Amino acid sequence: MTAVQLSARDIMRAAYENRYTWDSNFPGYTTDV
Repeated sequence: MTAVQLSARDIMRAAYENRYTWDSNFPGYTTDV
């Protein structure tokens, strides 16, 4: 078994690169309460 060490910088970079962003046509969310 191989141990993999990742720095906080590596983890944050991976999270940033794999995030989802809405395109400019996304109207947002609405709700009635």
